Amino acid sequence: MTTSWLQVAANVPAQIVPLSVREFIASQSVQSGITTRIVIRYRAGLDASMRILHNGRIYNPQGWLADADSGIQYLTAPCSEGLNEG
Repeated sequence: MTTSWLQVAANVPAQIVPLSVREFIASQSVQSGITTRIVIRYRAGLDASMRILHNGRIYNPQGWLADADSGIQYLTAPCSEGLNEG
């Protein structure tokens, strides 16, 4: 079996923020490997099996969290970095 990826969207504006030292240490006790937080405008249909490619780097979202106010303004994904075959 061969794994391949399909492009779902291109050129999606996003805020890509490395975790602070405090956030990184806290994430290690809960979800190892999370190094980055990515925020985008709300899009339906995203899930944790998808990957994000930015400037040659691959980010693996651990899930998508809707904004607390309306749930449809933006999504935040805590991400690990690097190729994940699974």
